[in-house]
Amino acid sequence: MKLFTVGYEKRGVDDFINVLRENEIEMLVDIRAVPYSRNSSYTKKNLEKSLSENGIAYLLKKELGSPKDLRDKVRSDGDYDRFFVEYDKFLQGLNEHIS
Repeated sequence: MKLFTVGYEKRGVDDFINVLRENEIEMLVDIRAVPYSRNSSYTKKNLEKSLSENGIAYLLKKELGSPKDLRDKVRSDGDYDRFFVEYDKFLQGLNEHIS
């Protein structure tokens, strides 16, 4: 199995889905801790529907999303370098619990 990452910011949902289709993506795993967006096309319900209409499966795995304390901290200080270091530590901790 191959894994790809893709962002949706500043993309219309049709463009986003076209990127997935062009790359033969069969399933999107949404790792947002809070699966909502200011762009209503990307809220869980709407995104899942759009993907389904295009033959792409949708799976939500909130537990892989960035924890609230990290999101709050980066909003207040803008230190994305620190955010990604701490998020990586968080994911490594999850990996240790799974192994």
